[in-house]
Amino acid sequence: MPHPDNTDELVKQVDWSLLALERGEIGEFVVIVAGTPPGAAGSTNTVRVHRLAAV
Repeated sequence: MPHPDNTDELVKQVDWSLLALERGEIGEFVVIVAGTPPGAAGSTNTVRVHRLAAV
């Protein structure tokens, strides 16, 4: 997958991937751990609780 430009794009990729792989269902909660800005090594500084949504 291409690197997302921002965290909103990252969340959309998470939604799409988990739903496409049937690893989650719409409405389930997931925890996303990421770095801001995306793609920068060692920059993990974000924890987001997110409810899966249709993309």
